[in-house]
Amino acid sequence: MAVEGRDQSYTHLLVVFVLHFTRDTGSIASKLISKSDQRVSPKKYQPIDCLINEEFEIQCLRSATEDSVYIPFAFLHKYFEINGKIVDSKDGQQVFEWSHSYSRVYFPKHTYHENEAFLWFDNYNVEVRDRVRCVSAITGVPISSQWQSSGHSYAIQIAQFGLSHFSKHLSAGKPRVVALDSGDTLNRRTATYVVPEDAVLKRIESDDRPQHKVISVDGLNIIMNIKRKSVNDLTLSFDVKPLANFSLTAVLKAYSSSSSKEFSIVYTTSELDIWISNNEIIYGMGTQQKWKSLTRDLGVDLQKGLNIKEKKLGAKARNMQLIRLEMNGKALLANIRLQSSAHETYAKTAGDWFVANQESNGGFSINVNRKLSNGALQLKSGWYSAMAQGQAISLLIRLYTHTRNHKYLICAKNALNLFDIDSKDNGIRTKFMDKYVWFEEYPTTPSTYVLNGFIYSLFGLYDLSVSGNDSYCVKAGLLYRQGVESLEQMLPLFDSGSGSLYDLRHLGLGSAPNRARWDYHSTHINQLLFLNTIENKLIFQTTAKRWISYMKGYRAPHN
Repeated sequence: MAVEGRDQSYTHLLVVFVLHFTRDTGSIASKLISKSDQRVSPKKYQPIDCLINEEFEIQCLRSATEDSVYIPFAFLHKYFEINGKIVDSKDGQQVFEWSHSYSRVYFPKHTYHENEAFLWFDNYNVEVRDRVRCVSAITGVPISSQWQSSGHSYAIQIAQFGLSHFSKHLSAGKPRVVALDSGDTLNRRTATYVVPEDAVLKRIESDDRPQHKVISVDGLNIIMNIKRKSVNDLTLSFDVKPLANFSLTAVLKAYSSSSSKEFSIVYTTSELDIWISNNEIIYGMGTQQKWKSLTRDLGVDLQKGLNIKEKKLGAKARNMQLIRLEMNGKALLANIRLQSSAHETYAKTAGDWFVANQESNGGFSINVNRKLSNGALQLKSGWYSAMAQGQAISLLIRLYTHTRNHKYLICAKNALNLFDIDSKDNGIRTKFMDKYVWFEEYPTTPSTYVLNGFIYSLFGLYDLSVSGNDSYCVKAGLLYRQGVESLEQMLPLFDSGSGSLYDLRHLGLGSAPNRARWDYHSTHINQLLFLNTIENKLIFQTTAKRWISYMKGYRAPHN
């Protein structure tokens, strides 16, 4: 809200909703009053106490010239869950912008395809979400703080991380890449070294990197100064083989309009994901003495560390640049690069995580306890999710079609197994009214029937079904078709008349309905719009249209 209060003389900017009652019809109209630094005439507007449904009493304004009462929008914002703010219009005038929904609908530009960007996910930045503790330098994928503040690997979050970067890889084009030091040669136009007398920096042949030299680092405070001044290239990549304790520190300078400040991000030999020490943000990159490749978004790594410190950056990312690297300890290094983005790398890293962490039953377990409905529904650590299985399949199929690496396809096919196992048997399948098959995001007893997670799982089944013609693909197609039939029949159950429901837990628990907040409501709409590019079903089209109208304040007719 732009305006929260006003004083007794009404000299502040007033944003109020007008209830104008005509004597003949009792109709309601609305209008905006904007007065900045001017006294509202006490003869025209007088204070009046408003009693709201015998529960609230607030001070309003009454017009002396018309039968109208003006109610502060700050009250209506909370009472009706609506949004409003004062913005500058195109002609330079200030206007009050009112909206029922704070979320956005994405309309498909073409028919959904398993080989292209995933839905609208090129608009997502998963790693900056509040529920992402950090992106691990050990695994290269997000660590979730959802339901467990210390962090855990959440398959849904990892799949969305991969899908968003895969989609951006297709839309963003090739990134700028500057090789600072390849191991064989240093790019002297962009970097220089400062090596203390008691330290060693040399180029050697590596037994496990034939035909290429690598950088041998042994000592303290070996510095690479970065000459390149681009403030948009904040993705640092390097290959490293620790030979003992080793750390590489990236020093960023953040510029504001009046000052600048340096921040240090340390990548070190440790199995801890992230911590703060001596005002430094430290990421563990593992302790194994073997080659590994790290690709780090320095802006994200900095912000996640500042979140832990409960401090703000104080400068926007576009006003930051990498100014030097500091090396301490003993290690081999190669391919030190600075680039504008690394979407393809992040997508593959997520896919590789699924390949490495798939269990014998094809599942990607979620190893944290989950409670729903104030503890009435519980999931013990080690549960599976149809949404995780489906979105993992969608990522793996895309990676396979673009790399032709069969490890991704094999993993996607194995992920299909859980769709045949009932939730009561630690699977993800249930039935509604013992008739309609449903794949559960949260496989609880009784079933919850979460809508968005179910539809995401259908996209995964569809992606696998059209990727080939073997028995796995045929099976995926049959499961997809069962799911679409269930969605057709059950979709009306999720319509509240003014919004959509997140799930149907109230049917099993006898509790109040669980309304979908606006971002989930718009997700439901987006899913139906994209799914309908495949199915072309009237119920998907009409439901999406009606649910869009709910975002503008419309409601279903009453009797």
